[in-house]
Amino acid sequence: MTERTDNFIKEVGCILENDLMKTLINQETFSSCVMDNTRLLWSYSAAYGYFGKREYLLAASKTRDRFINIFTDHKFGGVFWSVKENGERTDTTIRLSALGSAIYALSEFHKSTGDEEALKAAINLYNITEKEFRTEKGYREAATRDFRFIEEQEKAESILILLEGYANLYSQWRQKGLKADTVGLINLLKTDDLNITGKLEASWSLLADTFIMKDFDLINRIKPFSYRFGKSINCPGQYLNTKIESVIADLWLWKYHNDTYGAARAMKTWKSIMEEKDNVIASCPSRGVRMCIQCLRIFD
Repeated sequence: MTERTDNFIKEVGCILENDLMKTLINQETFSSCVMDNTRLLWSYSAAYGYFGKREYLLAASKTRDRFINIFTDHKFGGVFWSVKENGERTDTTIRLSALGSAIYALSEFHKSTGDEEALKAAINLYNITEKEFRTEKGYREAATRDFRFIEEQEKAESILILLEGYANLYSQWRQKGLKADTVGLINLLKTDDLNITGKLEASWSLLADTFIMKDFDLINRIKPFSYRFGKSINCPGQYLNTKIESVIADLWLWKYHNDTYGAARAMKTWKSIMEEKDNVIASCPSRGVRMCIQCLRIFD
């Protein structure tokens, strides 16, 4: 490991703990949106899984309880899109992206803690998704609380979020039907319909998900695509979310595709992100947490 790489890892760890996680825990305010809560749950859970610190476990447990108590629909079984802190429901629409994000976060909590309630909740949401959202051609985007169809255009980003949720659940619950559904999502994802941030995320996330499947034929089929896709976007542009996904994508190109300059590109983009660190903390802290944890895991 070079001195530059060693310094990079130390800086990533420092930013993750002293800036991102400290801010999330100390300055957390209630958000009515389910997506904000599932992202928080994933962030706290992943940080606890990596560092093993009690304060991260406490934050993750609190967020899990809040999600299950007020965002989960205990009558029909879905998740509410928007809820006030007192439990009053302001938008009961069920969205595919929310289901995928919830499965992703609950699975991460189980992965880090072994909590069976979280695993059971994730499995329940998976079963509901397959029963109520699956169509002949894919998945519907939204439904009412009692699962009546809402006509909305299908989004490739929602399929990507659902895929990440299913794959994370499969890492904890190796059930054949879930594996088949996850592979089906990999085949279903229309990457040309993704925005630039989504394309960068897909370039590494698709490969990560196939690794979880432990299906070598699938890995060999996805790996060349992952490489071409990651290399197709030469400049991450000015948007923070895109820069963050670019760091992860380039590190995956370096480690899993033997791209000699991938790590150097990632470190250069990281430097650019650190010039607006406060904006990361303010606007996309959970995505920043995932970037940092991916960086640390790449070099483990």
